[in-house]
Amino acid sequence: MKRTSILFSAILIVFFFTIAHAEKQRGNAVSRQAFPSDLKGYDVVDYHVPLKTRYIGRLQSMRGTAIVMHGDKKQAYFAQKRDKLYKGDVIFSLDNSRCRIKFTTRDVITLGDNSRISMDDYVDRPKKGKKKTKFGLARGKAMFYVVRMFRYKDSSTSVSTRTAIMGVRGTKFGVEVRESVGKSASLLDNASKPFYLADNSNFLALKYLAATNLAATGDQDTVVYGFDGQVDVFSPAGGDSQTVGEGQNLEITPAGAGQVVPTPASVSAQFQDSTEAPPPPADDSGDEDSSTAPANEGGDDSKEEAKEETNEETKEEANEETNEETNDEPREEAKQEPSEEPNVESEVQPEPPAPPPEKPEVPIDLEVTPEVTRYGYFAAMNTYNNQSVADVYVTENRSLYPGSVSGKSVTSGSSDTITFNEGFDYLKETNITDGSTLYKETYGSSETPVQNLTKIDSNAYMEWGKWNITDSFTYGNNKSGSIDNYAYYVLGEPTPDTYDLGNSTYTYSGTAQGTWWSATGGTTLTGTFSFEFNRTSVSDFDLSVTGNDGTNDLGVQIDSATGSLNGTQFGIDSNTGTWKFHSSGAVIQSATGADANGSLYGPNAENAGGVWGMKSGDYGANGYFEGTKGATPATAPRMPIHNVGDGGGGGENDAGPPCCADNNT
Repeated sequence: MKRTSILFSAILIVFFFTIAHAEKQRGNAVSRQAFPSDLKGYDVVDYHVPLKTRYIGRLQSMRGTAIVMHGDKKQAYFAQKRDKLYKGDVIFSLDNSRCRIKFTTRDVITLGDNSRISMDDYVDRPKKGKKKTKFGLARGKAMFYVVRMFRYKDSSTSVSTRTAIMGVRGTKFGVEVRESVGKSASLLDNASKPFYLADNSNFLALKYLAATNLAATGDQDTVVYGFDGQVDVFSPAGGDSQTVGEGQNLEITPAGAGQVVPTPASVSAQFQDSTEAPPPPADDSGDEDSSTAPANEGGDDSKEEAKEETNEETKEEANEETNEETNDEPREEAKQEPSEEPNVESEVQPEPPAPPPEKPEVPIDLEVTPEVTRYGYFAAMNTYNNQSVADVYVTENRSLYPGSVSGKSVTSGSSDTITFNEGFDYLKETNITDGSTLYKETYGSSETPVQNLTKIDSNAYMEWGKWNITDSFTYGNNKSGSIDNYAYYVLGEPTPDTYDLGNSTYTYSGTAQGTWWSATGGTTLTGTFSFEFNRTSVSDFDLSVTGNDGTNDLGVQIDSATGSLNGTQFGIDSNTGTWKFHSSGAVIQSATGADANGSLYGPNAENAGGVWGMKSGDYGANGYFEGTKGATPATAPRMPIHNVGDGGGGGENDAGPPCCADNNT
């Protein structure tokens, strides 16, 4: 009995010592004098304070000291990695501190020192295709990594400061809020006026923001840095909106916004260094290296997070049909499922240092609201060994999203394909002929993640965009490939196959875009397309896109091609019309392999869209087209063309850009 008591006492001593050690790590050693002024007077506790609501993300890693305050409850605690965060939370980073936050949407924020950021609004409804996030940066520096995912049809991300509002179209951008050099009354004069929000779900459209917490207190400047993609920045004081692109920055003062200017390399490097947070633990979400950018943020969430996100979908929430914009939080159900982990959601208490693992549960889909069915296509180019375009792949038939989607080779027929997973998050499989052998390779989410997914534009029934995969993968007989040149997608609500197309002939016309393959990432091509269709066929399919690689005017042209309808989807026959690569006015290649496929979209066939791809020898290009029924065909930016070595890849007047040998076989 005595030995049992001694053993029990020893266990208690170890337990309380562990808790004491954890509390010290959480901030017991931090002087209250080090607190920012807006936290002085608050009782900051040394343990996580959970809320009875769904969490929106976690503190994935940190260095130094951070404090989290539940904004509506005025409860504050010293933060520690893996802590859950909730809507309305405010995060403070102290001197010489950094932290990294990952949200359920897979977006990431890295926070520099002496910063304050708030989670003002948050909606994550992947089954309904909806994502809406609003953050407020009151001071300091933050880097934002916004992951574009196909599962979100309605997606918007915005960041506000006292002098600017940003609507996000980019995938990586930074914001700095610092004390203003000079004082101006301009912002105070505008404090009572309505603010407007540049919402990336409708790109440059300015939407009225009825209620705002951007009170004009103090004098601050905001600097927005573009690293990848674009950010629409609105200045309430000046009443104007500007777009910040990659390698650019814009300063906004209380008097208004300046001009968008290039960012010096040293300034860019300094900002990135000042917001660089420690990488997440190796066992957290599979993120292997996020020191400079979360290149693998599209990877799988940890099993723990995936289980929690699924099981926290309550029946009440599943049946809600209104007020999604307010992100009403579900009430806690009275009946709690048994768990080995203490019920921290119902009582505020210190967390044990190492809780036992929870029992695995079968995910239950409680979402009952029907989703909009969307179908689409993609076109992509495989780069061989960073040297040449190995092949071009185009989706042949309209494919359901979410669902596994494939593209077939334009040169090797239906036997060669590349296939993506159901969420279009990563390349799942390749079937590629090398020599006379067809090789099949499979990949995991961390090996071949879709990167730089960017929505280019949308209409009422469609959206279209681009993406790439810069990580290399093995295919064929131990060859190295990548999709480092931009690939394209079109996705939307197709016209039902039962729709009566009638006996009339209709014209569709609109924009087209693509990429001319190069070893340095390709040249963007832009232009127009048009075609006519009746109930059985497609005729006069014309597409012309052009661009400049810094030396040559490049272009791709399809003239007078025809195709057939299958329900409300169509395929263009590459053996009809002409399919050409041209440079500086000369046709340098006729395509030896090509394909273009698409669909009518909208309940009454209001729109049409699809993808195209071409290859000939060392030349490759791919892209999308989208248009509206009855629109007047635009004049494509065509250059005067004369045939030179048609189909032979050159001649004495060949002005084509130099390429390297095709090493596909």
